Amino acid sequence: MARRRCVCLSNNNTIESNKKDTDLWKCRRCGEEFEVEQGYRPVICHNLSCQNKKQFEALSGPYTYFDGKKFVPGRLGEELKGEFNFVTMEDSEEIYVYEDGVYRPRGESVIRETARAKLTNQLAREHYVNETVNHIKETTYVPREKFDETTHLLAVENGLLDVKNGVLRDFDPDKLLTSKLPVKYDPDADCPKIKEFLKETVKPEDMPVLQEFVGYCLLKDYTFHKALMLTGGGSNGKSTSLT
Repeated sequence: MARRRCVCLSNNNTIESNKKDTDLWKCRRCGEEFEVEQGYRPVICHNLSCQNKKQFEALSGPYTYFDGKKFVPGRLGEELKGEFNFVTMEDSEEIYVYEDGVYRPRGESVIRETARAKLTNQLAREHYVNETVNHIKETTYVPREKFDETTHLLAVENGLLDVKNGVLRDFDPDKLLTSKLPVKYDPDADCPKIKEFLKETVKPEDMPVLQEFVGYCLLKDYTFHKALMLTGGGSNGKSTSLT
């Protein structure tokens, strides 16, 4: 069926919808589909033989989040959950959003910004936005202990590094990681300046120990319960080693 443009009435003024963005509506009586200026409801079916003035269904635009005149936060909330990955920390009720491979604690601001844009200026009431935030929060609770529980995975710029086997995996939103190292993992990378510094400051047999301990500091747990003490006289590289 061909879609038609409709003239919408608002505040006793006639507005031609073909001059602005439009939403698609359907007449529930005759099935006619037509367009109305975005953010407004149709006042009459465009099918002149129908003359329906009440029974319309929004097929696109902000009124798809309404049941008649009643806002349904679950409709908008579930749509946002399909576009973003949200999780809410159960005890703090802070909403996290998945961005660039990790979860960041700015989920609520993302929800509010996106919800306002989808509702448009005509319908972006603050209580509608609040209800959408609450819907997403209440349907995405996760216990705190589930965050960063995969301690053997380190998020880096180019994926998830499994420190058990040195394998680099793809990012995975099912892994609730909240931090990422600002480096790319390259198993073939060389560090000549660091190696030269170590040769000048520690004994050859101590070099692997220092390298392993630096790697241990990147882990998110304390599996080995080890500590490292650097000893020696002044100006011999102890502070430089720590930086």
